[in-house]
Amino acid sequence: MTNESEEIVLMDEEGVEHTFYLVDVFLVEDTRYALLEYAGDDAEEDEGTFLFRVDNDGENDILIAVEDDDEFEKVTSVIETFEATDEP
Repeated sequence: MTNESEEIVLMDEEGVEHTFYLVDVFLVEDTRYALLEYAGDDAEEDEGTFLFRVDNDGENDILIAVEDDDEFEKVTSVIETFEATDEP
């Protein structure tokens, strides 16, 4: 896992921008994923950490929310393994 602190601004379906901090980018079975932490203070329900798959359109990286339960569980189990190996 990498430790990045880059700010990323994403636009929702209604055209509202939301700012996130890039927490980490990592590979799971040759697919890149990104963990983003909500950086805004405008709504409690938006707070937290979010998982995105990183795809590429040939020129730019595109963040896609992981909505498939099986994919989400597979990736979060890898994250838990990373966290377990980071603890003393």
